[in-house]
Amino acid sequence: MLPRQAVNRGLLTIYVPSMAVLLTPMLALIAAHKYGFIPSTGLASAKWAIPTFLVSFVGGWLVWSVQVPKWRLWAYAQVDDIDALLVEAAEAQLIWPEGSCLQRTEIASAETWKRIRALEAAKRGSDY
Repeated sequence: MLPRQAVNRGLLTIYVPSMAVLLTPMLALIAAHKYGFIPSTGLASAKWAIPTFLVSFVGGWLVWSVQVPKWRLWAYAQVDDIDALLVEAAEAQLIWPEGSCLQRTEIASAETWKRIRALEAAKRGSDY
């Protein structure tokens, strides 16, 4: 499989769910404001808007953090050139660039990380 194809699948399995989790509470808040269920101005509005934003942001990041290692495992098994895959994925803003401290926010079991590292070593050969 070509790196671009794997990245496109990653966009569907990572980016779309993450954005859905990020945007759905915010859209619900806007609808609640519009239909008068909660105040739309002042401090009373902020009491709803700030927690909603925080929950949305944390939820979206959490989905991304859990989905990326799953995608890496799948993509590494499908693509021969892992380095090209990682460059392509970073350019598409699907993952953080290699070496970024934000890569540490990816969440997976020790077994998953072991399998990812084994695939990296096998595909990169002696370069790794």
